[in-house]
Amino acid sequence: MRRSAYLLAALLAAALLSGCTGGSSAEDRPVNLKARVFLSTDASDAQAKAVEDYLRGVPDITGLTFITRQLAYEKMRADLRDRPDLLGTLKPEHLPQSYEFTMPTRRIFERTYQGPLRGDLRKLDGVDSVVFPGRKSQPSVDECVMSVRTAADPAPKLDIVVFLMNETSEAEKQAVQSLLRAVPGARDVRPRGREEAYEILKETYRDLAPEIAASAKPEDLPEALVLTMVDRDAVFRANDDRIDEQICRLTGVERVIVPPKPLARRHPA
Repeated sequence: MRRSAYLLAALLAAALLSGCTGGSSAEDRPVNLKARVFLSTDASDAQAKAVEDYLRGVPDITGLTFITRQLAYEKMRADLRDRPDLLGTLKPEHLPQSYEFTMPTRRIFERTYQGPLRGDLRKLDGVDSVVFPGRKSQPSVDECVMSVRTAADPAPKLDIVVFLMNETSEAEKQAVQSLLRAVPGARDVRPRGREEAYEILKETYRDLAPEIAASAKPEDLPEALVLTMVDRDAVFRANDDRIDEQICRLTGVERVIVPPKPLARRHPA
């Protein structure tokens, strides 16, 4: 349900924050000075209020508006009136609540986007994603985290891999590295460049899908940070602690892969 909720949120963001042209540069895009903070579908009232209080304390933003599920539903129905196939059995309770705010000038919009606000908001409990129109949106926490936590016979891997976005700044990389070094059981953190990723891809798909290996280029692949744990127990503890969700709340992170643990080690519900 969480993943389907994310897809709905992404669709909603595209519908409500439309008006930008993805292929043009930031300066050439139509001026849309709104941004939106989507809440998790299970966010509590207290968490929503904490997000509102935080936003009201941010200078240079105006027009803070709370978008209820019902308002989001009505807006989506209006925007997608020519695509009834996309609406299907959609109901208001399927959509996330959100806060929308406006920045008074393009300069402030750009400064806010480049600053720490996005990362600070993503760290708040109950926040799923932060969307700025005209900019590539960072994946929500739900999309970023690993999808397989247990396996019948997982490979004995000690590496947790954090894939970075192309736009990730050096300061954002340093912030991610600092968090990784603080993970209990961490042994080493090292960068993995595009050339190394390319060699791994070629080796992995050489026999399985040679056409993939032949068509890929180093510049098409993301940079990553590789966290090596001291032993498999440390990997399993990181899995149990959902360390990937913590890492995914940092700006600049595209995807986090934590090795799965054996089914027998799974904690009871």
